[in-house]
Amino acid sequence: MQKNTTPDKLRICILKRKRHEKIINDLNSLGVKIHFINDGDVSGAIAVGIKNLNIDMYVGTGGAPEGVLAAAALDCLDCQMQARLVFNNDEEKKKGKKLGITNFNKKYIISDIIKDDVLFFATGVTDGDIVKGIKSDNEYFYSETFFLHKKAKTNIIIKNKIKK
Repeated sequence: MQKNTTPDKLRICILKRKRHEKIINDLNSLGVKIHFINDGDVSGAIAVGIKNLNIDMYVGTGGAPEGVLAAAALDCLDCQMQARLVFNNDEEKKKGKKLGITNFNKKYIISDIIKDDVLFFATGVTDGDIVKGIKSDNEYFYSETFFLHKKAKTNIIIKNKIKK
């Protein structure tokens, strides 16, 4: 979805890490509102698809497996993403070639990453913006699981209660 707005009206989520200092400085120079998270880059990316969290975009660098998880959830939420693989050295490029990667500068979108129906589950270990972390009392453990299914258009939080 195109916002047709100015940067100072955007709220961007980013993982607070040293590797993101340049991105943070650039966002600050544009007057963007920044929502920092200390962990959970997958949930930060997913926050874009949850309207009441008011996140317009997630920006950052991270691992490819986390990118695939985020893409799966965002696809279920009818969102889009853009990603590039970052190769830090020739050894990583060599591994990429073995996996069939020929264009090291390709910009991937969700349809490049997710090809069919998808299910996504995430159970909170610690409290986050989407689900609460595991809690306990004298008798039970409590947890919340975020569940998405693309074809069924399922988007629910399952509350679990397990006897100790």
